[in-house]
Amino acid sequence: MKLFIYSYDEKSESVDKLKAALKEKGHEALSIKHQGSAFKKGRDKRVLNWGSSNLPREVRLSSVINPEQAVHTAIDKIEAFRIMGKNLVSLPLWDTENSFSQQQYPIICRTKVKGADGAGIVIANKPEEIVDARLYTQLVASTHEYRVNVSHGEVFATQVKHQKKDAPKGASTVIRTSANGWGFDVADKVPAKVKEQAIAAVKALGLDIGGVDVVWDGLQAYVLEVNTAPQLTPYTAGKLAESLIKQYNR
Repeated sequence: MKLFIYSYDEKSESVDKLKAALKEKGHEALSIKHQGSAFKKGRDKRVLNWGSSNLPREVRLSSVINPEQAVHTAIDKIEAFRIMGKNLVSLPLWDTENSFSQQQYPIICRTKVKGADGAGIVIANKPEEIVDARLYTQLVASTHEYRVNVSHGEVFATQVKHQKKDAPKGASTVIRTSANGWGFDVADKVPAKVKEQAIAAVKALGLDIGGVDVVWDGLQAYVLEVNTAPQLTPYTAGKLAESLIKQYNR
């Protein structure tokens, strides 16, 4: 199998890990440059779109894994929530206006709907702490937060978030971002509902591949977002490589 990869970030370490994993398994993977690329379109050329909502024409006219419009939708959290909600994906309570009752606090105020790693998030524990935001979501009192990696309708790897010992002093235990010292461990046992909702979210957005953040409150799973360029470890890169080979090495 020969795979081309177009990444939103030419220096993506995750893409490098994936290319190395494919090479180790005897398959070729080549990155497409943003400038001065010699890549030529072709329906016989398979291109993995790694998180870009604006593909070059030559890429767009090839066989693209993760279409750019689907990526664009996934990146915009409001549009992603609307589409996932229409497709009955389980989501936290959300609104673009502050219409929550006192009993529904705490509320996450998202001043940015395309931010990464918690950018633009403010937590309001009571109405007077609400700030102007593009999106408001109820903070789910969860026991675990998972990253469920989905490819072509199947879960290929699951991870659980944990706060590292060297997390910054006073870092949030609620906003589980890398800036707050949170990372991933491999999760062997994940509730079936968590996997089901992750698969449903990727399908609803029209994606082929996604890293889905899902919280679990002990009874129900709630999808927070779908990452179209998820951070890969050597483990998850190897699992994604296996999935791509299974799907396309025919």
